[in-house]
Amino acid sequence: MTKHIEASRAPHVVWGIEGPGGIAETIGRSPSQTRWLISQGKLRVRKHGHRTYSALAHELIEDCAGEKSSVA
Repeated sequence: MTKHIEASRAPHVVWGIEGPGGIAETIGRSPSQTRWLISQGKLRVRKHGHRTYSALAHELIEDCAGEKSSVA
């Protein structure tokens, strides 16, 4: 039942590496650690410009947990 409720919610988009609510805060890492993970291709992020990144919060959490969600 919980998976159905979770799957029906709109995805939460996280913008930027630093700052409140950013990618680094979402995954519990420092901005420099987060930049390294991005450069190594360990996080599913989208690059929108020279320094602008976005990601889906649930994908970031999955990437850090080392598992993929079975819900599409």
